[in-house]
Amino acid sequence: MFCSKCGAKLKDNSAFCHVCGARIEEESAAPVSQPVYEPVNQGYPAPAYDSMSRNYQTPVPPSSSADEMTVNRKKPNLLVLLIEAVLAIGILIAAYFWIMKPAEEYKESRKDIYKKSDDYVKNTATDTPTPTRKATPKPTATQAPTHTPAATATPRPTPSPTPTPIPLSTDTGDAFVMKDGIMHVDSTLFGRTYEECNEYFYGAIPPLMDWEWSSVPLTYNGVEYTNGLSYSLFFENNRLVGIRYEVEILDYQIPEDLLTHAIQDFGKYDDIYYSDSYVPMEYTWDNAGDVRGEYAIFLNPYGGKNYVCQQYTYRTFTGGSIEYRP
Repeated sequence: MFCSKCGAKLKDNSAFCHVCGARIEEESAAPVSQPVYEPVNQGYPAPAYDSMSRNYQTPVPPSSSADEMTVNRKKPNLLVLLIEAVLAIGILIAAYFWIMKPAEEYKESRKDIYKKSDDYVKNTATDTPTPTRKATPKPTATQAPTHTPAATATPRPTPSPTPTPIPLSTDTGDAFVMKDGIMHVDSTLFGRTYEECNEYFYGAIPPLMDWEWSSVPLTYNGVEYTNGLSYSLFFENNRLVGIRYEVEILDYQIPEDLLTHAIQDFGKYDDIYYSDSYVPMEYTWDNAGDVRGEYAIFLNPYGGKNYVCQQYTYRTFTGGSIEYRP
């Protein structure tokens, strides 16, 4: 049961409302009136509460509000549709005459051109006769045979003889010549073996000894020549590659007259080398005379004395230089 004043739910046989305090006995027989809610959305009435079933019932909206929600649709206009159809057909016709028809006419014109060119080629081919090539008659059996000269053997070139070394003669006293202090040697000695050089000097040269002051293994010996001077011969792989003459001097300086005569005989020197104290200690000529090698004048102090040396180095020498004797 419910309170008729505030609508609160009460227990059965309650005499007073425990919410508002109203008396219930006098009004128990009368039905409980429920508050009616006003419609909120689009004219719909508020749902009513059924006290018997204790459920809310949604009322059916009135017919007038349903008519207002009905959407009025316009009926299609036949005249407008007809005009639109006519315009679409006109656009298609205009597009055909503006685009498609010129393209078809162009194709037809090209066909005519190709056809005319084919006719021209056919007419030209039939009008112009093709020249025929006359066959060359074969010679008959009575024709004189062509004379073929007899084949001759091509002569083979005669191989040139292998050049032989210049024969080494014996010494006639001019193997070593001093001219104005400059040493001149017989260039045919270079490249000869020790045995050949010994034969040249009538077996008078001493045996070879090892030279310890070179970048490559060398052997050497000293020759006392007929002019009373001593010369050193250097051999690499038993081939003569160097001849040296040295003389003692007082000052550690290359004599000016010696350098002057060397320039007169061989021309301007090619290189000059200096000592640590910037003293000229070596002059070299790349090609001196007919030796086909190097000629050098250099200082060589050893044993507490100063020496000036003249040396020919043959072009087959493989080392850097025949070093000074320490």
